[in-house]
Amino acid sequence: MNEELQGVKNELLAAIQEVRAEQKESEARILRVVHDSETKLLTAFLRWQDNSNTKFQRLKADTGNATRELELRLENVEARLEEVEKRYLSGGGQTQ
Repeated sequence: MNEELQGVKNELLAAIQEVRAEQKESEARILRVVHDSETKLLTAFLRWQDNSNTKFQRLKADTGNATRELELRLENVEARLEEVEKRYLSGGGQTQ
């Protein structure tokens, strides 16, 4: 009976070692998959960020150009208004 128990014990120990080895292999595969997934996500995010930065820079430039155009148009309107005010105040714009 003692030999029988020892045989069962040895079988159980061998089975436990086999399960542990399989568990380590599974953990290693899972870690590789997680690492690969992280790498793919970070790479995709970096591409998105580069594209987003390019669009932002273009928008910033377009906004700057539009702002300068509005400033020039406002300066033109102010100059024309000043000319009208000069004519009106000097009596050139009054009708009788």
